[in-house]
Amino acid sequence: MYGKGIEGKTRYALNQIIVKDDYRYLVNKATGKIVERLRSYGVFVGEEHERLIRELCSVVTNQWREENRIVVHPGVCGFGKTTAIIELVKILADAFPEMGIVIAVERVADMLRMENELDGRAIPYFSFHADLCLQRLSKYDPRACRECPHFCRKKQARKEHEDYQVLIISHERLRMRALYGEDLGELAYFVDRNGNKRKRSLMLIDEKPQITMNQCLSRNDLSKLREFLIKVDPESPLYSEAKLLEGYIHHINLKVSELNDDYIIADPIDASFQLSDEMKGYFFQAYEGEDFAVLGLLVSFICKGGIVQFTSYRKNQPIPEKIFTADILHPDFDMKIVIFDATATVDRDYQGKRYLILDAPQIRDFSNLTINEHRNINLSRTKLLSNEKPIDPRALLTDVLTDFSGEMLLLTYKDRVGEFRAILDEWQDNNFNCNVNYYGNIKGDNQYANAERVLLYGLNHKPDAYYAAKALSHGIRTEFGTYPFTKIDGRVYQDERLQEIFESEMAADLIQCIMRTKLRKHTKEPVEVYCFIQSNRLMCVLQEYFCGCLTQDWHPFAFCVKHQNNNTRNGQRISELLAYLEKKFGTAEIGTSVEKQVIQRELTTCNGKNTLGTDLKNDLVRIALKRLGVYVGHHKLIKNERGWSHDKDNTNQKQVC
Repeated sequence: MYGKGIEGKTRYALNQIIVKDDYRYLVNKATGKIVERLRSYGVFVGEEHERLIRELCSVVTNQWREENRIVVHPGVCGFGKTTAIIELVKILADAFPEMGIVIAVERVADMLRMENELDGRAIPYFSFHADLCLQRLSKYDPRACRECPHFCRKKQARKEHEDYQVLIISHERLRMRALYGEDLGELAYFVDRNGNKRKRSLMLIDEKPQITMNQCLSRNDLSKLREFLIKVDPESPLYSEAKLLEGYIHHINLKVSELNDDYIIADPIDASFQLSDEMKGYFFQAYEGEDFAVLGLLVSFICKGGIVQFTSYRKNQPIPEKIFTADILHPDFDMKIVIFDATATVDRDYQGKRYLILDAPQIRDFSNLTINEHRNINLSRTKLLSNEKPIDPRALLTDVLTDFSGEMLLLTYKDRVGEFRAILDEWQDNNFNCNVNYYGNIKGDNQYANAERVLLYGLNHKPDAYYAAKALSHGIRTEFGTYPFTKIDGRVYQDERLQEIFESEMAADLIQCIMRTKLRKHTKEPVEVYCFIQSNRLMCVLQEYFCGCLTQDWHPFAFCVKHQNNNTRNGQRISELLAYLEKKFGTAEIGTSVEKQVIQRELTTCNGKNTLGTDLKNDLVRIALKRLGVYVGHHKLIKNERGWSHDKDNTNQKQVC
């Protein structure tokens, strides 16, 4: 059994959130519509599931005890959050024509789907979408968009958003508004059927928005910003403010010059600094960079501090390599806000009195999920870049995909996607369908809902400085830059508070990945996860979340053999022993035996040392012996079974082969 997982958060019952259930008719109507639609998709909706939907409708519809709080609904992935939002908004918009509603979603594609489903009640408000660009631009170009003569969907939304009761925006727009300390401005208002201008009063956020601001500012980001500030005319009323910001960039540069390596925690430079509305307006109108968050991030660093990370220093460039801001975005849009986040119960970002997590019942049994874990190989970005132990992804794919004819999702690092796709392109004649994507790119995505296997190649571990910045956001200051690196654990694991933050974020990320599969369908179809997770507590959190799942050790044989065969003597010795056993017993008849002394003499990597007894206890060797049906006697090795390699019906075959 695993140790203690991440400590649970306070959850609130329905009657602790709402004043009273005044709109039972609407709640029942919305619940019925949502349940009916989910069942039409083939989703099983049990009694607890229906109760959870009813409580969601009650929270959204009724008056709250504290209107300035944010309610978080933790329904599991596949619960039907998006469907619930659509059906609920339809009913509320028709019942309360004076109620303006804002829906925030992850991607533009989701916005367009919502618009279509809401049938004329809503308009999407987005900055750019390549498929709808009338100039056929492949990516956002601020200057080209400003000078474009076409009346596109973006310009239509800017002109007509007041005519719609429901406004659909992106998480990115929420982040930008919160980052620059603004409300929704003109987007917060609409004109009702009677011609009265009203303020929108309800916001529904599908999936978790960005709560902690720990984004990295690179040399390139700040260089573009500095070029923008230098161009401010000396006669402009913004000139003094631009020069002040330039000075702050130079101050940050001095912080970097103090470093020989690693990073430091930087205190606020000027906690009272405020960016003027005039500078904001000029920046959004004239800045030609791709990321408009850069100025807000700089101001956040000036006011709140953060992490300055050193990688290399060039005297002719007055900007740092990287800085990580450390701030929490608490948007105050003066409306009821409900966040739909399946991982809220394990995510440490939902802290303090600002958030109320609804006490949701356990509506799923994950007995159809098997998590196969291997702990002896580290697939971190650093290890993969190291030449110490080369990793062979082909061998791993062979282990996982041999005799497999279904659909699999392979998640890895962004820079490894091309490598895996190239390998899979060579295997086009196989019956399986393997989709490759990278961490952080599939949140809320439904296109892998038929996948019955998931291979997690590595974990989405971010730099140490990122977790130090996130700790600062939560009021935790730790000088763990003084901790030494160890062969077993990184520095994050040497600080209990940082470890909890790391594991909380990692658990939320992994849950989102695993739930992209057939688990979304609420059926009993089996789903298998293959992973390389070395943290006991992280595995404990996954077990607690996926109630009833099976976790078991997994040894991808060919992959592990390749990994063992490195420059170390032990690895070479184990690899030679494995090859010997395969040669002697792979196709041998039952009853075949070989004396241990004979094996010891024939192995060339032993250098005269009698290590066979120890080597036969190696995990990989024990798995090979079991697979070959070989029994280890006192003096000899004896084949007394057919072994898994000749037993295609053996259910354990895929666990090791």
